[in-house]
Amino acid sequence: MQINFLYPRQNFGDPELNLELMLSLIDENSDADLILFPPLYLTGVGMGPEALRPEVFTFIEKSLESLREHSLDSAPFALTVPVAPRSKKPGRQSSFTTHSNPELELRLIIFKNGEYFSDQRLKRSLPADEDSLFIFSLLPSYLDSQELLTELATERGANFVLCPAAGDSSSDGAYLGDFYAYLSTAEDSTAVWYSASNSETAEAHCFELPGLDYSDLSFSLIASTADLPARLNLNNPEYPLFPLSEEAWERGLAIPAEGLRRRLELLGKSKVMLGLSGGMDSTLALVLARRALISNQQELEDLKLYYMPGFGSSQRSYNNAQALARGLGLELNEIDIRPACLQHFKDIGQDPNLHDITYENTQARERTQILMDLANRLGGIVLGTGTLSEAALGWCTYNGDQTSMYHVNGGIPKTLVPELLKVEAELLETELADFAAALRLVASTPASPELLPESGGESIDGSGGLGGSESVGGGLGGGEALSSGEKNGLGSELAAESSQITEEVLGPYRLFDYYLWQFRGCQKSPAEFFTELLEADYFPELSPAAKLKFCERFLWRFYSQQFKRRSMPDNPILYPQDLLATGSERLVSDFSAKLFLNNLNSAKAVKKILESQRKAEDKADSKAQAAQAEAKDNQAKGEQ
Repeated sequence: MQINFLYPRQNFGDPELNLELMLSLIDENSDADLILFPPLYLTGVGMGPEALRPEVFTFIEKSLESLREHSLDSAPFALTVPVAPRSKKPGRQSSFTTHSNPELELRLIIFKNGEYFSDQRLKRSLPADEDSLFIFSLLPSYLDSQELLTELATERGANFVLCPAAGDSSSDGAYLGDFYAYLSTAEDSTAVWYSASNSETAEAHCFELPGLDYSDLSFSLIASTADLPARLNLNNPEYPLFPLSEEAWERGLAIPAEGLRRRLELLGKSKVMLGLSGGMDSTLALVLARRALISNQQELEDLKLYYMPGFGSSQRSYNNAQALARGLGLELNEIDIRPACLQHFKDIGQDPNLHDITYENTQARERTQILMDLANRLGGIVLGTGTLSEAALGWCTYNGDQTSMYHVNGGIPKTLVPELLKVEAELLETELADFAAALRLVASTPASPELLPESGGESIDGSGGLGGSESVGGGLGGGEALSSGEKNGLGSELAAESSQITEEVLGPYRLFDYYLWQFRGCQKSPAEFFTELLEADYFPELSPAAKLKFCERFLWRFYSQQFKRRSMPDNPILYPQDLLATGSERLVSDFSAKLFLNNLNSAKAVKKILESQRKAEDKADSKAQAAQAEAKDNQAKGEQ
C-alpha cells in the first residue's frame, strides 16, 4: 500500500490557488493508494479568525464539489477543512486555534470514486470503506500516547487510523503540520508516527508493539518546494530542545529562513535592515537573512547591516561584526548612538552617570528607532533578533529590541543559537571560509547586551572614555572617529571585552530552556518537573537551591512579562507546542504566577530545600548573635 503525503506550499488568503495546486498534484500522484494533504491546507492554518468567515465556507463548499468530481478518475485522497461555526448570541465572539480551542470543529474528508465521506466530530471514526482497508479518525494534535492509540484501535475496531494534526506554524512561515498514523490487528498492533522529512522518503517513527509486520507499508513525502522542512525531533532529556540528527539541525536553520523568505516575497522582495552587534543573536539573524534572500532570488546587497555602538559596546563584538560583514562582502554601516542618547538624557533629566534601567533601555530604543526610520527611508523591514528564551523570560526592552517587523529568531531557544552557528559554519566551510571562521568566533562569545560601560567607575565626561585602546570608525558613512572630549565630552573608545554577561545577571539559559520545555511543551506542573530534575541530577554544576531559585525566577518572569509577548511581531515556530503564553491561548497580561509558585513550593523536594535553607539561616543568625554577645562581653570587661 502506497500512501503519499503531499506538502505543496500553502498560500494564505488565496484558497483558489491552493485548490489549483491540489488538483494538479492529485493528477501527478495517480499511482498512489491514498493521497494525504496537510491539515487545513485548502484555507491555510494561519488565517486565524478569518477562517470562520462565511466567505470562506462558501468557497469550501464549492471546492468540495470540484474535488468530488475530480475523484472520479483519481486515487483516493483526504484533507481537513474547518466547520462553519454554530450560531452565537449577539456580541459573543468566536475564537480560532487549531491546538486547544474547543470552539473550532474540523472535518476530515475522504474522496473516493466520485464520493466523499466526512466526520465532523473529534475522536470519532468514520465507517470503513467498501473494501475495509481504512478507518479514519481526526484527533487533537497532541497525540503521543501509545495507550490512546491502542484504545482507539481495540475499542473501535480500526485497522488503520489516520490522524492529521493541524497546528499553527506562523502566519507566514513554513507549514509545519504533522500526520499521525496508526496500524493495528485484532490483538497485536504497531503505532506509526509520521513526521515530515526533507528527504524524498518520509520517516516512520514506531511504537514498538509486537505482532504486525508493516514493512509492506510505504510512506512517501512529496513536497513542491525542496527546502520545506519539518519540525525538530527531540529526545535529549537534559537538553530537550536540542535536535537529534545532523539533518534536524539543518532544519533548525531552514524553518525560520523559509518563514522570512515568505514574508519578503509577500512584501515584493523587500530590503532587510539588521542591527549587527557582533553577538550571537544578530549573527544568527544574519545567517537566516542570507538564506532567505538567496531562496527568494534577491541580491545580498538587499541586506543592510548597521553597527551601532553604545556605552557598553566592546572591541570584541565590533571585530566580530566587521569580520561577518567582510565574510559576505557586505558593507557594515556604523552609527554611533551615544550622542543621541546623551541628548535624550539631557531632555528627560537623566544623570548620564546613573547606570540604571533608563540608561540601558534608552540605548535599545535608540537603536530600534534608527532601524525603523532607515527601513522607511530605504524601503525595507527591520529584522528582530530576540530568541524564544528571551521572549519567555521577557528579557528585552519594551519598544526596543522587543519589537521589529519580523522576529526571525523568535522560535529558536537561546541554547540552540551557538550550535546553529556552528552548523552553518560547517556547511559554508568551503564556499565562504572567512564567514565560517567568523561564525565560530561569534559562537564562542558570551551573551551580553553591552549596555553598561566597562566596570571600574569611569564616567563618560570625556576624561577617561570607555576603556580599551582602539577607537571605532565614525558614523553611517564611515567617517572620522570621535576623539575623547568631543561631542559633549563623549569618549569613543571601546572596552576590549564586555563586563556585562547576561547569564551572570539573569541565570543559565540552558536551565531556563529546560523549564520552558517541561512546563509548556510537556505541560508538567512545576512540582513535577522540578522533582524530576533533582532526581535525574541534571545540571550537576548547580546546587538544588540554585535550581529552585532559577525555577522561581522562570515562573515569575514567564507570567509577569506576558504584556511584552502580546505585542511582539510574527516569528516562525520550530516546535509543535505553543511554548509561549501567546497566540492560541490569548493569555491576559495580568495573569499571576502565584498558582504555579505555590505548586512548586508544595513539592517534597522543594520543602526539603527550603527547610535546609531555614536551618542554615538560623545557624547563621545564632552564630551572629553569639558573636555580638561576645563582643558586648569583651566591651564590658574592657570598661571594668
